[in-house]
Amino acid sequence: MSHDFPTSKHETRIEDVPPKRNRDFADLLHALFAVLVGAAVILFSIYLHGTTSGVESDVRSAGHVVSWLMDVPTSLLQQIAIVFITVSVLIQLLIAKEWLQSVVSAIALILGFAAIWGISALISGSGNDTLIMSMMSNGTSVGTGLLPDFYAAMASFLTVAGPRSGTKWGWNILYTVAVLFVVLSWNSLSGVLVSFAAGRALGMLIRFMLGTQTNGAWGNQVAQALRSIGIDVASLSRRLATYTDSGMLKTTLDDDLTENSRIYDAI
Repeated sequence: MSHDFPTSKHETRIEDVPPKRNRDFADLLHALFAVLVGAAVILFSIYLHGTTSGVESDVRSAGHVVSWLMDVPTSLLQQIAIVFITVSVLIQLLIAKEWLQSVVSAIALILGFAAIWGISALISGSGNDTLIMSMMSNGTSVGTGLLPDFYAAMASFLTVAGPRSGTKWGWNILYTVAVLFVVLSWNSLSGVLVSFAAGRALGMLIRFMLGTQTNGAWGNQVAQALRSIGIDVASLSRRLATYTDSGMLKTTLDDDLTENSRIYDAI
């Protein structure tokens, strides 16, 4: 099915196929890896509780340089981080006219909170005191609030939002807040890692179901790029056949990272 993109000042005839979303099975592998990391942290917390407690103690003893943050309400820091990350990323998505991505990212944020609340309830109801105590911290409580929900929600949101410059800053802020909260004993190291893993796994699953938008120039953008290097295109048509006339090149999926993914006939 062809699509006529807006013509240029030279009335270029353009026929192209609008980009579509492709499901990347690497997202499923990343989701599985996150689940395995979360499970490993839980097992370590049960069977190597002394080791994990020692690591947390070392981290906190090395954090005396930020002891002044004890006077700052941790809930305020968390709320500032949530608002800043969410608003900055959503603004970037909206500017890029990624309407679907914006909506699904917001939904992923809400689902991240719900997922970690459910995991907290399951751990709290397990009756394993060693596991429960390893996840406990000053900022959490037994029940749906056992694990810090902030990291799961933000990890899910940033994962679905995609690899953009805004999300890179968001991840850096999230990591910084996590380190500070562990140092200040507001969150446990085990709880933070499990929350991160849950959010990352959920985000990867949502991203797989949604599909990844193919990047690159399409339609009129291709004609403009050619014109910028001195090639004035009168007609540009996407070749939809699997093979070209010569039989030498083969078109593949709409993936700009794949050679010969798109072939055009130009006049």
